[in-house]
Amino acid sequence: MCGDSNAASSGFSFTLRGKLGSEAHRKLQDQRNKTGGYRQEVHLNVPLVLADNGSEEWSVRVRGRLDGLIEEIDRTVVEEIKTVALSPSNFQSFSPLEYPRHKQQIEIYLHLLAIARPDANCVGNLIYVNLPDNRRRSFEIPYISEEIESQIAELIEDLVLRLNRREDEKEQKRQTAVDLKFPFPKLRPGQERIISELEDTLQTANDILIEAPTGLGKTVAVLYAALKYALSNDRRLLFLTSKTTQQDLVFNTTNLIRSDAPFPRTLWMRARHKMCLQEEQLCHPNECEHLVDFQRRVRRSKILEELLLKSAIHPDDLEAIGKEHTLCPHEMSLLLCQDMDLLIGDYNYAFDPSCRPSVLFGEGDPSEMIFITDEAHNLPERARGYYSAVLHWSKIEAAHEKLRGEGISRFDEVLAAIKSQFAYYLNEAPQQHDPYPIQFSDQHWLDIMREFEEAVVPYWYRIMSSDGSGEEDPVFNLQRDLEAFHRSLGYEGDNFVGLIRRRPEVVLENLCLDASPFLGENFAEAHASVCMSATLEPFDVSKQLLGLNEKAVALPLENPFPQENRHIAIDTTVTTLYRTREENIIPIAQRIEKFHQMVNRRTLAFFPSFELMNRVAEHISKADLLKQEAEMSDRQRSDLLKRFKQSDRGLLLCVMGGVFAEGVDLPGDQVEAAVVVGVGLPQVCTENELLRAYFDRLGCNGFGIAYLYPGMRRVIQSVGRIIRSEDDRGMILLLDSRYEREEYMKLIPRHWYNSSSSELFKENWEDSVNEFLLSYKD
Repeated sequence: MCGDSNAASSGFSFTLRGKLGSEAHRKLQDQRNKTGGYRQEVHLNVPLVLADNGSEEWSVRVRGRLDGLIEEIDRTVVEEIKTVALSPSNFQSFSPLEYPRHKQQIEIYLHLLAIARPDANCVGNLIYVNLPDNRRRSFEIPYISEEIESQIAELIEDLVLRLNRREDEKEQKRQTAVDLKFPFPKLRPGQERIISELEDTLQTANDILIEAPTGLGKTVAVLYAALKYALSNDRRLLFLTSKTTQQDLVFNTTNLIRSDAPFPRTLWMRARHKMCLQEEQLCHPNECEHLVDFQRRVRRSKILEELLLKSAIHPDDLEAIGKEHTLCPHEMSLLLCQDMDLLIGDYNYAFDPSCRPSVLFGEGDPSEMIFITDEAHNLPERARGYYSAVLHWSKIEAAHEKLRGEGISRFDEVLAAIKSQFAYYLNEAPQQHDPYPIQFSDQHWLDIMREFEEAVVPYWYRIMSSDGSGEEDPVFNLQRDLEAFHRSLGYEGDNFVGLIRRRPEVVLENLCLDASPFLGENFAEAHASVCMSATLEPFDVSKQLLGLNEKAVALPLENPFPQENRHIAIDTTVTTLYRTREENIIPIAQRIEKFHQMVNRRTLAFFPSFELMNRVAEHISKADLLKQEAEMSDRQRSDLLKRFKQSDRGLLLCVMGGVFAEGVDLPGDQVEAAVVVGVGLPQVCTENELLRAYFDRLGCNGFGIAYLYPGMRRVIQSVGRIIRSEDDRGMILLLDSRYEREEYMKLIPRHWYNSSSSELFKENWEDSVNEFLLSYKD
């Protein structure tokens, strides 16, 4: 496929584009079959012996498959079929030189055929089919043996050199592993255990869950142990984390571990849209100069070879090279992947089925990889989103508006059918229940999808034929949503449920309640997996939600920092229970103010929701009170954090589970006190009730999985903002009567108290804070 500049810029589905190309390809082959002497899908398997400049000979075997082969009286014609989607004028004027890989492909086939059949007079026929109008253009490609042989030799030489380099590097990596030193003068007790356990689990190709308190140094310990094993055993690491700050930490920590050694070779993967050098992301050679003749220009420039001399490749390095040489930084990063010992990137590189690039895993084989998943407690919810899908009424209306006056009756029919489905579900759902569970008919939506595809193709062709612009098209937006919706419906199992939602807008949703079967398949493909977080207990639940085998090792670690450096108190005289929340708002505000006045230091106050936070804020009299807002840009968050750091006695209100609770690293000299309001339970809603019911049906603790465990993880993550090193000192006050309940007490971390969690419950927390302050040395 090629030539989809307008398809790319308008957002036309590449899935459907591929189907159309395959159909056009097949139709042309069927027509050619009626011609005498024509054979389609002809396989070639040819041995070659090539010599490099140093007279070293290589024996290689090259395989390929010809689209068509025609035996004529005086010559043999090799056909290669390509489909494009261009306006008539662009199709008439374009040249195959715009697609050098197509010409090179058929030239290689000609050479292989000439070797297999020396007496044949071979010539190439490169055929382009324009999808919008089904017009064809053919280009005769002559066979010039010396030129083609030189190209093949160059390609194979690059491949052989890469393979030889990898073999040579194996021994160097083994020696590097032997010489690798921990980058700090001494190991903390917890770090020693991590390294010891990882040595065993990686050797036996097992999985491991590591729960370690914030600040213990689990990242450097895991990296050190995993790198030693990987370099010794020809394995590679994929470090997965959704936080840019954590990706940066991993990159810098690896540099410390490596020291002056050439290995591990490390690449930090950044998302395509964040690396794009264009004002508008249009990923096609016709639209982006950084992709024109990309493969050949990269190979000839030897840029990759130069980059592979570096031990650590930062995204900024690739962007700078991309600007200098007019090359796509993200495509360069994909070409580098297979030569890396450590790849750093987002969860989606391993777990999102819509964008998981196989290039990360060598020849499509993840078994050489070791997955390291950071903040693994967040992965199950993130993965549920990968497999869920939503249809918006507003997008249907936008598509309908776009099509008014187009005169495509089939579109009117299919959009009416979609709207009819919405109307049916709205009629079935009681007004007072929003959202409401419904049952989708897979076959019905498959029919709708097919009808939409049949309608959208002539519309797309019309745009192509009239030099369609690159503006975003609501028709194609709806098409992609329908594809995702249909794909989601295709996953079988009772771990999916349909929903109709009225507010804030009408949508249909196929909600994934449990992504563990999919995650389990991903983890099982890897050599071994390391899942780490400060909040993974109960381990049996984490194993279940992550899809890990019951035999996976569970490693809980104690906090290594002196207990006398922190003071944690729980006040059970207030609560955030919804039925009594209103009467508790003022008492909560009073306790926050009192605590902040007593500690007289920078203080964070964490809330379970923005609604409660804003209600409490109305009753806090501090003039320079700082608050997190529900919608904040990166700049706004940075400015708010800067203002907080500039105030010696600032008070910042924020929400549990948000960026200030988990996504920002605040050293102990920047924040020394925190109030945690409530037990962090997610909001009671239809989705969470469905989650609860689903796991109850499985015989699990549905309330725990839907509410209790996520809530207490938010609490523990929030408390972890305070004590992050052996020198940090801090005070934490938790407010809610529910902490006295047994199910909550069981989840209080062991390192919060000496012998019993009951020590934390203070009849007069003010006195205990004063006692701690007396021992506080500035």
